[in-house]
Amino acid sequence: MKTCIIFGNAEISDYSFIQPISAEDFVISADGGWRHLKHLGIKPQLFIGDMDSFQGTLPDDIDKEYYKPEKDDTDTFIAVKKGLSLGCDRFVLYGCLGGSLGHTLANIQILVYLAKRNIPAVLRDEKSEVYAVSNAALHFDASRTGKISVISFSEKSNGVTLQGLKYPLKDAVISNDYALGVSNEFLQKNSSITVKNGDLIVIIEK
Repeated sequence: MKTCIIFGNAEISDYSFIQPISAEDFVISADGGWRHLKHLGIKPQLFIGDMDSFQGTLPDDIDKEYYKPEKDDTDTFIAVKKGLSLGCDRFVLYGCLGGSLGHTLANIQILVYLAKRNIPAVLRDEKSEVYAVSNAALHFDASRTGKISVISFSEKSNGVTLQGLKYPLKDAVISNDYALGVSNEFLQKNSSITVKNGDLIVIIEK
C-alpha cells in the first residue's frame, strides 16, 4: 500500500505517538502542519495551504501549492484529494484532531469520504485514534487496549455487530441521535466491528 501522511495545524504537545515514516510514504504539510514537520525534522514532499495558519519560511526544495482562503475544500481535504490522485491507498492524518471543532468534524467527514471508497484512513493524536467504516468491517488484533466507542454517522446504521469487545452487539441498528456504542472496552483478544448498511465512526481512547 502507498501511504499518504498528512500533518494539519491542530496542537501536538507530545510527538512520541507518531509512528515511523518511511521513504516510500508521501508526506503532505496542510498549511500550519508545517510546524510539526519542522519540529520532527521531516521534509514533506508537498506543502498545500491558503496561508491562514502557516508561520515561517518554506525551503525552496519543497513543492508547494497555494490556494485562496475563499474555497470550498479545507486544506486537509485538498491534501487528501492530492494523495488520491497520486495513487495513495492509505491515509494517516496527524494534527487534525482538537483545535477548531469545525475542522475536527470536517476531518471526520474526510474519514467517511475515504471509507465509502474503501480507502483505509485514521486520525491520530496523543490520546486517541479515529476511524470510519462504511458497509464493511474493521478488525483489531489482541494487542489493543483501552476504550472504544462506535457512533453512527448515518441516520441509521443497520446490521452492526461488535465481536471480541466487553459489550457485544449482533446485527443491531444504531442511529445518529442515540449514543448506544460509547465507552466499550477491548478484552485483549481479536475484535471486529461490522456494519452491513451505514457509516460508523470508531474512536479508540488510549
